[in-house]
Amino acid sequence: MRNKFVENVNPYKPSDRKSFNEVDLYLDWNESDLIWSNLEKKIFPLIKPKSLNRYPDLNNLNTINSLEDYVGEKCSIDLYPGSDNAHEYILRAFKTEAASVFILDPGYSNFRVSAQSLGYDIDTLTLKNEDISDFDFLFSKLLGLKKAPNIFYLINPHSPTGNTFTKNQIEKLLIKYSNSLFIIDEAYVDFSIDLSSASLIKKHPNLIITRSFSKAFSLAGSRIGFSITNKSNSNHLKKIINTKHLTDVSKTIIMHTMENINELKDHVSKIKKNVEKIHNVFKFMNLSELNQFNTNFYFLLFSNKKNRNDLYNFFLKNKILTRKIDSFDKSLCGLRITIPGKDNSFKKLLIASKEYLKK
Repeated sequence: MRNKFVENVNPYKPSDRKSFNEVDLYLDWNESDLIWSNLEKKIFPLIKPKSLNRYPDLNNLNTINSLEDYVGEKCSIDLYPGSDNAHEYILRAFKTEAASVFILDPGYSNFRVSAQSLGYDIDTLTLKNEDISDFDFLFSKLLGLKKAPNIFYLINPHSPTGNTFTKNQIEKLLIKYSNSLFIIDEAYVDFSIDLSSASLIKKHPNLIITRSFSKAFSLAGSRIGFSITNKSNSNHLKKIINTKHLTDVSKTIIMHTMENINELKDHVSKIKKNVEKIHNVFKFMNLSELNQFNTNFYFLLFSNKKNRNDLYNFFLKNKILTRKIDSFDKSLCGLRITIPGKDNSFKKLLIASKEYLKK
């Protein structure tokens, strides 16, 4: 009676927070800390009891047009309660018999769970130290795959390492594997919007991009995501997308952020400067040679878990929770630090980071 594929799934488990009640800074899930001005006034009327007894308005045209303007390309956009929900719909809509999906590890493990639960075979390429220091080297590996999967899932910029593929590299992959669908997860692209592959949509029918409001937009609790693709793919997705699943609160949030986009730009600029400051502290001990940063986190690569755990525990003693990163086969270990934008939060992180190097 049970789905046999679900029986074999290892559940997605976010890092533990319940055990750390004394923590001042939660820098483990890459939530961002922009507080949008006047947003509370916009959504408050929508959460009164009389506003909650009906389904949301099904007319999403204004919301979609506003997002299309932000994306800056002629495309088809579909809305979801989170980009992980978008992944599930895409995997369902484009599933074929004996289908396979290609992923990089470490990556976003919830995607692996979604794919496994639908019966996909998982082709995993585990990142090595040299891949993280040189994504061009990794790109050459992707070009040389002996067998093309049905679906590629690539995060760009990549989490947890922060590496990026260029738009030219993405296009070369789209052309070489033209019979494969590419899901490009751009959850972090709002920190470096020029990295987006959205301009490739009109030329390549095998491309679907997913975006999130959880990272740069600092709205993880709103559960908002959207996909960008061509009209044909979008129409195919619409056959199964629940038209009621995005709330009026979520749509109001989207419209408010689009109308006040300069707040996001200022926040992103501050975050990127703070990432550089943390890099200047740790660059001499970081085995990753990455020196360009396009996300709201900083990734440290270690040769062994002892050294990694030493820094993790030092931060924890200073009431700062970070995220341990290990590859699925345990061959790679690192530490990911979400970088705050608020002055007091960042000051605490920076002081602790400098104190660690004095040990």
